[in-house]
Amino acid sequence: CLLAIPLFHNYANQDPEGRKIKFTVFMVFIAVSLSVTAFPVLCRILNELRLIKDRAGIIVLGAGIINDILGWILLALSIILSNSESNPVNTVYILLCTFGWFLVYFYPVRYILKWALIKSHELDRSKPSPFATMCILFLMFISAYFTDIIGVHAIFGAFIAGLIVPRDNHYVVKLAERMEDIPNIVLIPIYFAVSGLNVDLTLLNEGKDWGFVFASIGIAIASKVFSGTIMAKLNKLFWRESLAVGILMSCKGIVEIVVLTVGLNSGIID
Repeated sequence: CLLAIPLFHNYANQDPEGRKIKFTVFMVFIAVSLSVTAFPVLCRILNELRLIKDRAGIIVLGAGIINDILGWILLALSIILSNSESNPVNTVYILLCTFGWFLVYFYPVRYILKWALIKSHELDRSKPSPFATMCILFLMFISAYFTDIIGVHAIFGAFIAGLIVPRDNHYVVKLAERMEDIPNIVLIPIYFAVSGLNVDLTLLNEGKDWGFVFASIGIAIASKVFSGTIMAKLNKLFWRESLAVGILMSCKGIVEIVVLTVGLNSGIID
């Protein structure tokens, strides 16, 4: 939050024709973008280092999940605030719509989906059928479209849809294995290519710009390592384990770029 003060005064609202962003919205976004943990990267690292069943690994996995959920909620809040700056009533309206949509998906839709999958013996299959996969994707697209039109990013709607898929018989794992090839081979490279096209590194042409770059990296890593290590040590882990927790919690990368792209599309950053 403190880093957001000089960033706001040096870089925010520089375009005279662009929309004006309040400092509070900017501050929440910067804080969230620096404190996010890249959970997919974390899982891959824990798996490859065989720490997934280790005490430190289990703690990092639990903390990473909570960190990710809180991060997405705060990111959604900052986007809602940025989209409804002109009228505080709009903020309440968007929040209520988002919460209402979450309840609709988490109760009736989730139970109907589970009932349909059990009735069709889908959960017992070795891999999901094309029809079931198509239905779940359809639910995801509807949710993403709804959250997008009410003023929250489409990514949150997709996230809500992912939460309601049944966990019985490792069905989510089988579904992810069936669907992940297309995103990994086609969609993710296109997404990062588009993100790369929006980046102009030649704009970093002053000393203060590079100062902020290194300050952001230093604060993002140091704050995570320090807080993770201290909290792990207070909970009676060894110093070696505590330091491992702190370092693993500072995983960034893919999710960081997603968060920043969401902020760019919402006009919080330029």
